[in-house]
Amino acid sequence: VDGRTRLIGAIQDVTDRHRAVDALAASERKFRNMFQYSLGLICTHDMDGRLISVNPAAARSLGRSVEGMEGRSLLEF
Repeated sequence: VDGRTRLIGAIQDVTDRHRAVDALAASERKFRNMFQYSLGLICTHDMDGRLISVNPAAARSLGRSVEGMEGRSLLEF
């Protein structure tokens, strides 16, 4: 404009977002470790009673594999 060079820009501080992402990742690692290594029987299921996730202790207690339980109905066990 008028033969002059101009620079237009915007800056956004994303520090809080990065902290939140890091905190979420740490929380997920903590939950996953607790889920995987707990001696307690832990599973999650949907509203229809279909198993979404099963920890190894739960599968062992029923003489099953994790893969053989996930996706099946709670009523099957």
